[in-house]
Amino acid sequence: MGTAIAQTALNNANEVSPFGNVNYDITGHQTVKDAQGNDISVPTYTRTQTLSEDEQAKLDLENRIALQSGGIAEDQLGRLEQSLATPITLDDLPAAGVYDPDRYEAALFERLNPQLDRDRAALDTQLANQGIKLGSEAHQDAMRVRQQGENDARIATILGAQQYGLNDVAAADTSRERRLQENLAVRNQPLNEISALMSGNQVNMPQFSQFRAGTIAPTSVGDNIWRGYDADMQAYNLQQQNRNAMMGGLFGLGSSYIESPHSAASPIFMASMAELKTDIAEPKDFLARLDELDVKTWRYSPSAQMELKLDGELHIGPMADQWKELFGGDGRQINLIDANGVLFQICKELLHYLDHVEARVQELEGELGICR
Repeated sequence: MGTAIAQTALNNANEVSPFGNVNYDITGHQTVKDAQGNDISVPTYTRTQTLSEDEQAKLDLENRIALQSGGIAEDQLGRLEQSLATPITLDDLPAAGVYDPDRYEAALFERLNPQLDRDRAALDTQLANQGIKLGSEAHQDAMRVRQQGENDARIATILGAQQYGLNDVAAADTSRERRLQENLAVRNQPLNEISALMSGNQVNMPQFSQFRAGTIAPTSVGDNIWRGYDADMQAYNLQQQNRNAMMGGLFGLGSSYIESPHSAASPIFMASMAELKTDIAEPKDFLARLDELDVKTWRYSPSAQMELKLDGELHIGPMADQWKELFGGDGRQINLIDANGVLFQICKELLHYLDHVEARVQELEGELGICR
């Protein structure tokens, strides 16, 4: 027991600092029993903290500021009572968005339908020029392919109108939400000011005996919420990108019918079954004609770019009028099907020519007695 009393006295040394003093004084005694049951008088300490003159003045000033801020906050509460008595109204907010894609759909179809009619008429003329009779199986197959393309164009148009309608709803809702946030900010500002006045600055007391305890970092709830929100936004953006890619593909399919003046004459795929064809013959001497074909680099003229919506890039290839003299065509454009056919035939003639050369070489080697 005596050791504990001595340690207490030694551990509680008086402190003197520029901020003030801390004194430990024995202000009394209390009686306790030791292990043998004997009464022992134990001193009772009083810890007295005295601030320096400057620190005491700062403390008094902070207390006065806190009292004054509290008085201002109390006065503000009276004015806030009148503001809170008036309920929040939504009458001045812009109207919420209304989903109405019909007007966009009508405008888009107004552009699409005339183009589809022109393309359909052009296909009828093309089939008639090829000798394909109306109602024949070949004519029905061509019409079926054409109808599939028209259906794709109509689907893309409807989806485009729906997207325009969704954009209108999003824009209206954004405007409404912005106005509501402004109204709430005006409503909440007095509350924020009162909260700031009530919190004020905490009294800054000098630290004499610092107690260093182990700390456990609290769970960062805000960071977890933010990370969850960020992950949700990334998933949403990825979903929007995939959706826009799909919509863009369909829109592009529809626009090929709306914007291209040659959509009937230059489709990506053409029916090529034998039963759809007439006047089938074997072409000859294409390899010799190829030597006469001039291949040049060129650009479309400014007038052609404007009228036919052609690009201004540098291209390489033959001229359609010379192509007509050597391989056929209308002299204005080179049909991709015909161009592929010419290349196939030239490859075949090259193979036949190489076979002939190989046979002739073997014949000459035999005559000369040369072993390969």
